[in-house]
Amino acid sequence: MKVGDLVMMKETTAPSGLYGVGLILEKLQLCDTNQNAVKVTIQWAGGMGTNPRIGHCHPNCLVSLS
Repeated sequence: MKVGDLVMMKETTAPSGLYGVGLILEKLQLCDTNQNAVKVTIQWAGGMGTNPRIGHCHPNCLVSLS
């Protein structure tokens, strides 16, 4: 996954209706020695209100739509 990809939360992580479709804004490598230590910042379309929902999670929790 890379910045700009459209994603959804895996059903095993959370119901997809809670988050809807998200856009990856940033990918952050947390450790130089462990390539799996990654955190992505996502702007979610789902939810209520007018403020954008920004969240962080591991890419293994996501399904790529791009």
